[in-house]
Amino acid sequence: MIIATFSGVRMIHNDQYQIHVRRYTSAFSRNIKQIADVQERGQLASQINKNIVIVGRDGREVSQQYVDHVLQVLVDHGFKPLYVDTVPTPTVQQLVQLKHAVGGIVITASHNPGNWCGLKFLGPSSLFLSPDECQIVYGDLQNEEAYDNPKPECDRISSEEAIKIHVDHVLKSNLVKVQQIRDCNFKIAFNGMCASGNAYIPYLAEVLNLQLLRYNSNIGPLPQKPEPTPQNLQDFKDFIQSQKSSIDVGFAVDPDADRCVIVDQFGEPVLEELTLSLCVEYVLSQSAEQFAVKNCSSSMSNDVICRSHGAKIIETAVGEVNVALRMRELNARIGGEGNGGVILSDAHLGRDSIVAICLILSYMAVSHQPISTLVNKMPKFTVIKEKYEFDPQNRSNLLLKMEQLKSFTENHPNQFRILTVDGVKLIYDEKLKWVHVRFSNTEPIVRIIAEAQTENECRELIKKVEDLVFK
Repeated sequence: MIIATFSGVRMIHNDQYQIHVRRYTSAFSRNIKQIADVQERGQLASQINKNIVIVGRDGREVSQQYVDHVLQVLVDHGFKPLYVDTVPTPTVQQLVQLKHAVGGIVITASHNPGNWCGLKFLGPSSLFLSPDECQIVYGDLQNEEAYDNPKPECDRISSEEAIKIHVDHVLKSNLVKVQQIRDCNFKIAFNGMCASGNAYIPYLAEVLNLQLLRYNSNIGPLPQKPEPTPQNLQDFKDFIQSQKSSIDVGFAVDPDADRCVIVDQFGEPVLEELTLSLCVEYVLSQSAEQFAVKNCSSSMSNDVICRSHGAKIIETAVGEVNVALRMRELNARIGGEGNGGVILSDAHLGRDSIVAICLILSYMAVSHQPISTLVNKMPKFTVIKEKYEFDPQNRSNLLLKMEQLKSFTENHPNQFRILTVDGVKLIYDEKLKWVHVRFSNTEPIVRIIAEAQTENECRELIKKVEDLVFK
């Protein structure tokens, strides 16, 4: 199985991986310079080094097998790849920006289990390729043979050096209160999911004077459920609560470390939606901003927070690149997605768990309040997220039924308004509730997400959409 979207290419690892890697990397190599010409026209295009492509991997076991195949393709197409080994996806993004590279490739399947792997493609702006740019690349796949035993020659720097460059750049933001964090000497728990987050946490702890309690700290086989959602973090909670000394806060990241979920000082996982909300609250309390940007499946707690600070919330289609492009257009400083993905334009326009951790610790240091108190101050809503597997051959029928949801709003004109930037979202502003149905960009599933003031309201909304789409 191969899933190719603007979130990258993901595949279940098998003995055909070499062919798939060569085909997609070759298509990227043939088109990235032209994409760069269009992307950066009039935007310091002369600074771009069109020979350099930054390459990294997330640390999952199978990712090492992909490295030489990716590098060899790039070398064969005349590029000078710079390999940075096991680092977070945002580290590759940061290096693309700072080294003015023409693009980047991250070998990762993000939060997918360890038997998956894949490729994420970056342009010279350090953003993921847009949907239109992905059509160009994916539309240029050609029949190619796998390499027998590639041994590419290329420049390499250590993951430690790459991470130092990344972290040091993030810490330059005036929103990151380095000295105040250092003075607090916070004790944090960190769940690295046995992947790339473990590459940066020692250095981040050193520069921020953090006491560190580590879990899933070896880079290698991933946990069975590597997506950092509250329901997957029970073992992390048990680990924290088994310790003799308490912590101030905990963080869990996904394998490529662009998403971050918070755990409070008692070990209780915090709803992943609130990572972004806490960061939005902190940034707007420190800086007068006109806009914040979120995807249309993210919590309306962000809307409430923005209104309280005189800012406007802007919604986009789901997908990091959609949020990032809108942030760039609006010159917005803060944005992200409700899955724990925080974007701070001071650093780069990509989700970044290092950014999330630095902003949360800054908020704690500035407010002199524990994380549980800050969480309790957030607007209170219930969010329920459901997912449904489907036969890809039935996609067109499901799409038709989603389109028919629009007639539901026409029959209830005083109840819901409709948003169709990604699937169908029905919003009842007066009652502070909504429900959103869409196809996943990364898995063969349909997602239905509802948010309201009570669980019963969420269940009713989800049931209503289930009945209309699946029956």
